[in-house]
Amino acid sequence: MNINPVKDNNMKEIHFYTNLTNEEQTSEWDLDTMCVDYCTSNEAIENPDENIVKTTQLCLLRNAWDYIDRGDRVFIHNGSDVIEVLEGKCENTNKEIRRGMDMSRLLIGGTFGKLY
Repeated sequence: MNINPVKDNNMKEIHFYTNLTNEEQTSEWDLDTMCVDYCTSNEAIENPDENIVKTTQLCLLRNAWDYIDRGDRVFIHNGSDVIEVLEGKCENTNKEIRRGMDMSRLLIGGTFGKLY
């Protein structure tokens, strides 16, 4: 998936990573700027000065629709797959994604494939 960079200063990209030890998923650049605890991740997501947030805190995915409603883009990195959370048909699953679905439950439940 080609991820277009953030162009609007009010929009940010929020990247959720399922496995930091998976070399397909992360690079040194990712690890150097990764938020690995809940408080730091939440603060970065809410900070208007942060344009790109990378986190391992999958529990914050339950707020994905709130982030999207304010104009942010949400991505899930699972193995070599990068999935943008969008309403409707998702390329990584045959399930229709509807507004209000708990994305963390869908991810952990296997909707986007086995967790890597």
